Amino acid sequence: MTTSDPRAIARLNELRHAHIGSTYGDESEAIGGGRVSFCAGSPWFCRAAGLGQQGPVTDEDLDRIVEYFRSRGVEPKVEIPVFAPKELLDGLAERGFGVRQFENVYARAIGADEDVRRALPRGWPEGLVVETMDASDEEAVREYVLTVLHGFMPPEAVTGEMIASTVRTMTRESIVGFVGRIGGRIAAVGAVEWTEIEGTRLCALAGAVTVEEFRGRGVQLALIAHRLNAARDLGCTIALIESFPGIPTERNAARLGFGLAYARAVLTAPVRPEAATPAPV
Repeated sequence: MTTSDPRAIARLNELRHAHIGSTYGDESEAIGGGRVSFCAGSPWFCRAAGLGQQGPVTDEDLDRIVEYFRSRGVEPKVEIPVFAPKELLDGLAERGFGVRQFENVYARAIGADEDVRRALPRGWPEGLVVETMDASDEEAVREYVLTVLHGFMPPEAVTGEMIASTVRTMTRESIVGFVGRIGGRIAAVGAVEWTEIEGTRLCALAGAVTVEEFRGRGVQLALIAHRLNAARDLGCTIALIESFPGIPTERNAARLGFGLAYARAVLTAPVRPEAATPAPV
């Protein structure tokens, strides 16, 4: 498979997200041709994904999805690709769902003999050493996890439950963390999450954080190249990067051969049904 077919890439990635829910969540159910998952302390794994990819989505399915989240006291959240049918969008709107955010999905083929580090436009950053996180070293895992969480949210928002959930995630066999150091200090971190979907081994480069004082040195670009080489060694033939529109991740992805494959939307509904705003007629 090539990365030139947006619908094919979208199917693989949406099925990958459904697989993540069933693998990384505390609980998961097959509903509406996809998966609905819940994970205490981890909002990333409390969502419905892959809807319609392995079967139709009915009104009953949508009601079950809403009840699944509300019965657990969390915000109902559904992630869908831009190719989602109008009937699904209408059904979600009728249940009070609105768009929370958009994500762009970038894709790139990985050559079996390719050395991506050679494609770095400014070469390897001076003094940067990249290590593979030792998943058996509790201190190393915790250091990695705290770097990731503090890179995405303020320290006061990071809970013990969230740390524990992320530690569990980072110690699974299907994810590999990498730490970039300069002068012995952490400069950046990033992970490769890989899986096999319908005979294609693909990966997502995720959880990338560059410590503020080391920004502007090409560290994150180098970490992308390093992770692509690692993904190649894992047998992956397609790599994905998901990004909010308009942030530096997009520029870095483009510099190393990623192209925009498709967009996806995150839709949410109120936890309490009485707080929902009816969809316009």
